[in-house]
This record gives sequence, C-alpha cells and structure tokens, in this order.
Amino acid sequence: MDIDIHIYVKSIKNFFDTNVEGKETLFAKFPGVEFETFMGEIERVAFSNHEQYGDPTISRKQILDILQLLYAQTMGEGLQALVEEGNINVEKDKEGIPHILLTDKFKKELNQLNVFQTLGNLGPICLN
Repeated sequence: MDIDIHIYVKSIKNFFDTNVEGKETLFAKFPGVEFETFMGEIERVAFSNHEQYGDPTISRKQILDILQLLYAQTMGEGLQALVEEGNINVEKDKEGIPHILLTDKFKKELNQLNVFQTLGNLGPICLN
C-alpha cells in the first residue's frame, strides 16, 4: 500500500480512537456496523481515490455511503436470519415489490413479549 494511503487511513483511525464520543454518536445511527469493517472499507475507498485522483482523501458523502452500505448489509443478514428461523416471509407483490410478513408463530411470540402496546389515543408504539 502506498505510504500516503497508509498515513491517511491511520489518521482517520486515530481520530475515531481519540474522539470516542464522536465515534459513538456516528455509529449509533448505524447499529450493527463494526468499526473494523468500516475501517476496511475506508481503506478500500482511500486506495480507489488515490488511484483515480492521486489523493486518498475521502469525502463526507463517501463516509456516509460506506456506513449506509454496511448498515444495509447488516440489516440484510438480520432479515435472512429471521427468514431462516421461520419468523418472517418475504413475498413479492404483482409489481415485484418485496414485502416482509411476520409468521403467525412470530406474531404470537411478539404479543407475549408485549413489544407493541397501545397508549390511549396515541395509538400503538413499539418498545425496543
């Protein structure tokens, strides 16, 4: 790896390591995204930027794109696990749009946990 890329990636890692509150605030918006996976993607994008533009600097948009991509992957893995466990089904409507449907077994489990509650005229809420 080019030394410029290595130094740049290391400076980003050091920033997050020393700015714990900022790191926690950012990653709280993307639950399930692992910091090391994020840094791997940062390195990949920095390398690509260096090849294309001669500068490894990553834009704010690229950082958010990385986080959104990793979050989507995490959510996909979670949904796949729920499908494999028989808790949900994913069915497409006639336009091909997928819909997530809870199985009767999973609905019963959720009802027993009282995850969804109704607060008077405020309507239903989800306790998480």
